[in-house]
Amino acid sequence: MNILDEIAPKEPQLVMNLAREAGINVEDWGNFKGGQSKAASNPKYCYEWSFVDMQNGVVVLNLWHENMKELNGVVTYELNPRKHSEWLNRGTVKNRALRMDTSIAYAAKSNLPVRIIVCDGHQSLNSDSDARPRRASKRALDAVSWTIKLYDQNTGKTILTRGEKNAHKYHDQFDTLEMPTTASKSRVEVTVHHRSPQVRRDVLDRAQGKCEWCGQVGFVMADDSIFLETHHIIPLAEDGPDTQSNVVALCPNHHREAHHGKRATIIRLALLDRFHDKD
Repeated sequence: MNILDEIAPKEPQLVMNLAREAGINVEDWGNFKGGQSKAASNPKYCYEWSFVDMQNGVVVLNLWHENMKELNGVVTYELNPRKHSEWLNRGTVKNRALRMDTSIAYAAKSNLPVRIIVCDGHQSLNSDSDARPRRASKRALDAVSWTIKLYDQNTGKTILTRGEKNAHKYHDQFDTLEMPTTASKSRVEVTVHHRSPQVRRDVLDRAQGKCEWCGQVGFVMADDSIFLETHHIIPLAEDGPDTQSNVVALCPNHHREAHHGKRATIIRLALLDRFHDKD
């Protein structure tokens, strides 16, 4: 039996029970007109795509078994609930997708493992040819925690891997940005330069925790990872490429100097000489 067969749900189980088993506090589920006896059917919770218990640092996602992929013993899952929300017509379902994106962002920012409720079922179409929410006929809580291998905060693209510990020993300023929220909206017109998370990750791995200008080790964060800041030698605003040869890892002090210091031009030329055209 392969891994996907092993983790496939075999019987119908209540979301509330699986969420509780994963570590989610479900005491509030009974606070509705149905009362505690019907807590498992509370529509505020039972149709949610994700659950978060910040007090205990637990994140749970509902994922579909048929979308899981296995290669050489590694199971992965790609999703983008934020993008998915863009074509959902109903507000309640759209909000579930956006809350799932926020849950993933919280787990990524906090470097948390993720518990997965594996769902199996089918999807039907209504008269308007708009996909209805899937109804899971079977569910199971995967005994193995999953890791967020990629979360692109600009696009919402996410890749999860089953069973691997988070290998990110290094973080930069974009990893520590506040997670997105759906609590409020504001209109701000800015120019956004999208940065590849994989390029940043590869550059941080290349630097091995040391500033690529002065050689000093970055400071240690609360989770014992090492913090450096990624910097485009030729800025994106000047059409610099978002590639490893144009991105370096710097300590915060020299990152500021590279932008605003008297030696900014000297630093740029020296870094270009060292790294440019090295891809």
